[in-house]
Amino acid sequence: MKFEFNRKEYERKFLNAGGYIGKIVNVTIENEVISVYFDIEQGDFKGVFMKEYKANGGASKFDASKWSKKGVANFNFAYSGAKYAFAQLLDDLEVSNQSFKWKDETDDLKNKLIGIVYRKNIYTDKFGDEREGTDFPEFKSVKDIMNGNYSIEPKDKQKESQLSEQAPKFDITEDDIEF
Repeated sequence: MKFEFNRKEYERKFLNAGGYIGKIVNVTIENEVISVYFDIEQGDFKGVFMKEYKANGGASKFDASKWSKKGVANFNFAYSGAKYAFAQLLDDLEVSNQSFKWKDETDDLKNKLIGIVYRKNIYTDKFGDEREGTDFPEFKSVKDIMNGNYSIEPKDKQKESQLSEQAPKFDITEDDIEF
């Protein structure tokens, strides 16, 4: 029996670890949490989150429940770290968008370009196999992305390499150890 099915139309593309130029699609505030929804603006993954949004039944009036969790950053202002991260986002937005200056209005963030970094995430799947995916997004300026000023290595790996570079080297022989 013949069955026509366009496989290419339904193949999933997974976002690779790397630096991307993105665009903010929407911003919402609920209680003390500011959520910044963004999409990839250039390259092979251009519009990946918007396509997924529409496939999930998203309409022209933004519905956050239909947006991919990989295309949102939440800043919970109950924690001071989120305030510093949001301030850094604003700095990166001002560097990335020539005439943009933050004026305490979240709607002004829409349609602004931003650099987005997805780091590697090494994890163990439910079968015990080690896999590589992407971690939660981090923001950078567009200039940093274009100049390659970012790292995709997991933060744990970065800390390990920094510590090994900073760790003092000791030459200890067996004669130095008392028994």
